[in-house]
Order: sequence, then C-alpha cells, then structure tokens
Amino acid sequence: IYWADAMRALHIGVTIFAITLPMMTQTAPTPTSAGTVTDTHGVPAGGIEIAQFWLAGSETPSGFRAYGQTRSDATGKFHIQLNHLPTTLFAIDSKSNQGAIVIVSNPVDDIRVRLQPLWRVRYRFEGTDLTNLSQSRIMLKPVSGSMFSQLSGPTEGVLLLPAGQYVVAISS
Repeated sequence: IYWADAMRALHIGVTIFAITLPMMTQTAPTPTSAGTVTDTHGVPAGGIEIAQFWLAGSETPSGFRAYGQTRSDATGKFHIQLNHLPTTLFAIDSKSNQGAIVIVSNPVDDIRVRLQPLWRVRYRFEGTDLTNLSQSRIMLKPVSGSMFSQLSGPTEGVLLLPAGQYVVAISS
C-alpha cells in the first residue's frame, strides 16, 4: 500500500462513534477523628504535634519530620484525618521531651494520647555501598501497629522514641 492509498483507506473506513463515560463519583471522605492529649500527670497538653507518618533521619531535634500533622489546642483537643485504618499515630511535644504512640483501629472521636518521656535511640546501618538510607526502604513500626516512619538520610543518627517494642523492616 502506498501512502495515498493508505490515506484513502483511512478516510473510507472512518466511523463516527460516541463514548459515554460514567459520571465521576466522589469517593468517601477520609475519616476524621478527634482526641485529647495529656501529659504524664494526666493534665491536658497543648501544642503537641500528631501525625500518621514521620520521616525519620531528619535534622530536627527529635530526628523526625511530620507529614499531614495536626496540633493539639490549649485544652489538649485535636482533630486528624486518618488516611487508613488501622493506623499508628505518633505524637511529640515541641521540645522533644515527651511523646506517645497510639494505635487507632476504628474511626473514633475519643483518641487518648498520654505523653511519656522519650528515649534517645542511636541507629547505624552498614552494608555494601550503603551511604544514604534514601536508596533503601527502612520502615519503623511498633510491634502491634502499622508503619509510622521511614528512615531516610544518613546511615546513622539518633531518634527520640517513647518506651516500647519496635520493628525495623528493610527492603530494597
């Protein structure tokens, strides 16, 4: 077939048709939950940063940087949109002295976050050609909850965490 013949065949074979696409439907909004933060003595704590995901290995005093976070008000009350359930919330005060981890299984309006002292945890990862953790996927989660942090940046550093048992999962 020559180009001219091919073009004629295309013009002859053209069919006009219409496509009906379904209307875009709105997805269900992500659940919003509410709760209260208290300090180690049970007193409402304001200004506490709370989030589902934290990037670990950052240059902040706690070693974490929050994404999609909220803060408790002066009475310790907060609202947060939960991206998925179950989820793990990590909370930390502005001075990086106290924090908490809470597992949320259902959308509730009574999440209780009780702060406790943070422990200084040193980490160091070694491996062939391992110079920066951003090339690997190293996740941190409490034993009984979902992942709340991914380590990135230098292969060694310090994190501040509340007492508990944690799992470090590594994948490439």
